[in-house]
Amino acid sequence: MPGSVLRFELVRQDLTITINGTKLPANEVAEVANGYLGFKEVHGSGSFFVDGSLPALEGEVTALQL
Repeated sequence: MPGSVLRFELVRQDLTITINGTKLPANEVAEVANGYLGFKEVHGSGSFFVDGSLPALEGEVTALQL
């Protein structure tokens, strides 16, 4: 990616999303339920800034917290 960012897409295929009683088709779920992690080295120091997004179910949040 631009700016020497290394980005990994995180694909979830186990989610079902329903909006107002209508189940989203699998291709639309992929658009809203996928995440990413991006890594950018900080000033050539070997340290990295990491940013990302990870869709999680309510029951998964505790396991993801640091």
